Amino acid sequence: MMLRYFVQAPGEDVETRAAGAPDAIDHVLAVLSVHPGSGEPVEWLVGLDFVGALHFVPLADRAALSPRAQSQLAFHEVAGAPPRRLDVEELHVLALELLEQGSDAPGLDDPVYLYGRLYGPLPATAGMPIRAVSGQLTVTRSDVLDGLARGLAHPFVCTGSATAARCFGALVPGDRPEAVARGRGAVLVVPVMPADLDLPNGANEALVAQLLSDVLHAMQADLRAQGRKDGLAARPLPVPSRAAVAERLVQAGYTLEGAVAVKRSTALGGLVGMLGGGERVVLPAEADVDGFAALAREVLGSLPGWPSAQSTALAHRTCGHPPSPLRAASPGTPRAQTTPSPAAAPPATRPITPRASTPRSEWMQDFVQAHRSAGGGQKPRLTPAQKAVAPGRTPEWMKDFEHPEDDT
Repeated sequence: MMLRYFVQAPGEDVETRAAGAPDAIDHVLAVLSVHPGSGEPVEWLVGLDFVGALHFVPLADRAALSPRAQSQLAFHEVAGAPPRRLDVEELHVLALELLEQGSDAPGLDDPVYLYGRLYGPLPATAGMPIRAVSGQLTVTRSDVLDGLARGLAHPFVCTGSATAARCFGALVPGDRPEAVARGRGAVLVVPVMPADLDLPNGANEALVAQLLSDVLHAMQADLRAQGRKDGLAARPLPVPSRAAVAERLVQAGYTLEGAVAVKRSTALGGLVGMLGGGERVVLPAEADVDGFAALAREVLGSLPGWPSAQSTALAHRTCGHPPSPLRAASPGTPRAQTTPSPAAAPPATRPITPRASTPRSEWMQDFVQAHRSAGGGQKPRLTPAQKAVAPGRTPEWMKDFEHPEDDT
């Protein structure tokens, strides 16, 4: 796929198809305005079909969308959300299904692995072929935090209901800084909710909050393991769902007493329990995706060596000018008017086989097992897409109170 930091899954073939299948889109995930320096800008719509595959359609073809997709797009535009502008020569899009944080990495800003299906490069001309293949993209923790935090300024607003109604994407580097500076190697990572949930829209707020939470908690755990007692190591971190934590504690034998969960001891014939002894866990505070993004900005601001060369190169390519670290573009900034290029006749290419978005599929397990073997058998930290909708899953910080389960 011509990305330096992407590894194709073993046994996976690269499949191709022409961009443009508006009738296949079930949910709209993003609207992008791609501005290559060597050609005319093109506005693209990124959509999700009912089995979890991505589709890319010129915005000029919106009339061919399904009524539901047209309704989602209309709401997004009426809400005043413009297309996300990207000044790149080429763009890849990764439908993220699983994030892995290794247990044996060398420092705080550890490499992490993003698993999913990579599409691209998104061409400057409609109708040209797009390739797709499953595999693993290697980035850093700071790339994930930075990309997601910046992505909150460019949501796709997909419904007006009271539930989670925004879809976010994180722009991360897939190549060296010099390649990104030339407009190549940028990857838009879109965390995709499991297709079998039959959700009313493509909103991924819950999943993005979980990803931010898991990365921040992992960084905190590493600092505490180093004996640090200041900064991130000292502050209590929130969780995406306090109710999910409370449920897990009750399942582990605790009794809720307001904001405290207590496990009574039965030692000495119940004497300790009668006297009020036992393990006590204070329920953490809860934060939404915006709260976690604010925490990510704080942590990045104190991270040694930040901003990185990759982040600086991406900043030059996302807003038409180099913004200061983590400064969102002003909503009132004028946007250049774009004229989508007319769609050319699709070339004769082999169609991409529809694939269900199934986290933890066999090829992912092979990757995770390989990393565990290389790390001496230690357990990696995994954030699958269904974690955001599985309240019974054990939070990382709770594992100090019980024996860890085997994720793999």
